[in-house]
Amino acid sequence: MIFYKNVRFKLIVWYLFILCLILIPFSTYLYYSLAKSLREQLDYELKAKGEEVKNILDDYMERNEIKFLTKDRGMKARLNAVSEYIHIRDSNGYIIYRSERFKKHPLPSRHFNFDKITPENSITQSIVLGKNKGVRVITLLAREKKGPDCFVQVGLPLKDINYPLNRLLLTLVIAIPTTLIISSLFGWFFVYKSLNPIDEITKTARKIGDGDLSQRLKQLKSNDEVGRLVETFNNMISKLEESFKQIRQFTADVSHELRTPLTIMKGEVEVALRKRRLPEEYEKIMNGILEEVELLTKIVEDLLFLERAESGVIKLNQEEINLNFLLGNIVEQFKTIMERKKLDFYMHVEPEDIVINGDAMQLRKLFLNLLDNAIKYTDEGGKINLSILSTGKYAKIILTDTGIGIPEKELFYIFKRFYRVDKSRAGDTGGSGLGLSICETIVRVHNGRIEVESIPNFGSTFKVFLPR
Repeated sequence: MIFYKNVRFKLIVWYLFILCLILIPFSTYLYYSLAKSLREQLDYELKAKGEEVKNILDDYMERNEIKFLTKDRGMKARLNAVSEYIHIRDSNGYIIYRSERFKKHPLPSRHFNFDKITPENSITQSIVLGKNKGVRVITLLAREKKGPDCFVQVGLPLKDINYPLNRLLLTLVIAIPTTLIISSLFGWFFVYKSLNPIDEITKTARKIGDGDLSQRLKQLKSNDEVGRLVETFNNMISKLEESFKQIRQFTADVSHELRTPLTIMKGEVEVALRKRRLPEEYEKIMNGILEEVELLTKIVEDLLFLERAESGVIKLNQEEINLNFLLGNIVEQFKTIMERKKLDFYMHVEPEDIVINGDAMQLRKLFLNLLDNAIKYTDEGGKINLSILSTGKYAKIILTDTGIGIPEKELFYIFKRFYRVDKSRAGDTGGSGLGLSICETIVRVHNGRIEVESIPNFGSTFKVFLPR
């Protein structure tokens, strides 16, 4: 993978870019804020020194003896104590006094606009003397009663503010790249740790792509986005694995269920073709083949029903259904079979009819399957009880038999496709293992629920709850 197309690299670049957007403006603001603060402090100090020089010159100005200032050695000492940069000139340009610093590096008068200076208005500006020697100079006006006005210029070296500014600039020049480098290293480490599960997901997905659905990611302790992604990924793979198991099991079950009748049909045809037979024998063989075809048809129809139900394609023909009447008709259909097996059947209904909204055809199929199972798995001389009750918002149908029962460990699986509790009796009952799965699906699409309780060798109880 090209490194600049790597997500880690892109995240680090964005991280450093945002960090630069923060550090550079902040550093610039810090530098210029300090420069402004130092300059204001220097200007304040210059103003004070300029006023101090004016006060020193007041006696000379009153006596109109300012031109004799240079002859007073004590005055020179007082002025030097104020600043090493002092320059005094009159309005005619005559230099009255200048300190040693200004003698070595004279002030260029062209940089100053003396016309704008008044007793109330002084001018402060920065100039360069000699070899890059910066000086901050304030120019004030001192009025003489009889003689010309004097301009007092006092300066302070800019190194007093340039030094801390240069130190700050150097610190920032070193600190910003160092911060970026260290931040990029820490950022790379944290990004690597954060995105490492993504790499694990990729590796696991590749293994799954090769057909190994048993792979799982190590669950993270953190409950952040990546942790939730890992959990979701593991849940998705678990569901995929379960789905593939169901598909494999379904394929195997369908193959088994279809193979049995097809084998029987093949055997019947082979027997019929071995020799010439009487018409009655051919008729018997054809009847046997027809029974197997009907069984195949029923299996296919049941599978199509279940598939359509799971896909949400089934549309219920909702209508008012009298459960007492519906179940009464179904019981009548099985009366002859129950009498043949000498089964004791009891039906309990409430005085008032129980009416629900539902699909009559689907509900008929539901109760036909349940009652058919109860009769099939109840031995001769057994008992079957059917109760129809009203429990608030639900109609409750209870079907109890004294049949072979269902082991507790099997109860979880009985509503799965092709599942049979007693495999040895599958051929005797003629079922496909889809009946209870269809029952559960019909109840579910009616927004109801079905429950089962059973004790082996004592019988089973199925409870169906349907909203009224």
